[in-house]
Amino acid sequence: MSVRIAPVSFLLFFFTQTALAQLAVPQLTRVEEEDANIRLDGFVDEAVWQRIPVIDGMKVIDPDTLADAPYETHVRVFYTEDGIYVGAINHQPPGTLVARMTSRDFRLPRDGFEVLLDASGEGLYGYKIRLNLGDSMTDMSVLPERQMNLQWDGSWDGRTQAIDEGWSAEFFIPWSMMPLPQANGVPRIGLAFERELGHLGGERWSSPPLPTTVNQYLSAFQKYELQNIEPRRQLTFYPFASD
Repeated sequence: MSVRIAPVSFLLFFFTQTALAQLAVPQLTRVEEEDANIRLDGFVDEAVWQRIPVIDGMKVIDPDTLADAPYETHVRVFYTEDGIYVGAINHQPPGTLVARMTSRDFRLPRDGFEVLLDASGEGLYGYKIRLNLGDSMTDMSVLPERQMNLQWDGSWDGRTQAIDEGWSAEFFIPWSMMPLPQANGVPRIGLAFERELGHLGGERWSSPPLPTTVNQYLSAFQKYELQNIEPRRQLTFYPFASD
């Protein structure tokens, strides 16, 4: 009787994939709301930000070179019982800031920072929210993998500021804005971040790098686990006038 042995390359692939599947999903940092004490003014200067790890690793995705971004982007994220806070310090040389004020959801090249959120944790539905330098806002819902709907307006908030290092942004995204399904008893979300630079002609960077030339997008966001979240319903009123 002969025994067939699988090729070494296959075995390495199998064990690598098995090991990756067993890796624990990282937990997002949780802070009590009263301890966060965030004043949403665009300055990432509250004491709580200093104990939150920095996320960077931006790559150029438009044009699709996947080169390392030439400037640093320091992103910090934590959550409370009320929602998610995101702080971003966007480093760039003095005199290169491009701030253009527009109405909500108006798109044109300028300095902007985007938070991409997979609320399902499984790449089923999510949201894309953006602050442009000067506080103009853009947001949309996202379905697999890149179906985006600008008709959606969320109840999130945020501010920006020009600073010595470049510019900064603060976001608050309430849990009541999104449904959070249970995944094996523990909620899970996906996060990604994008940045646009006006003085580079609208060049775009992202972390993780997700250019339009790849099929995956919403499902490829970095996954995080959450603890002790009980979303509450929130009503948002949008004023409307007609003549």
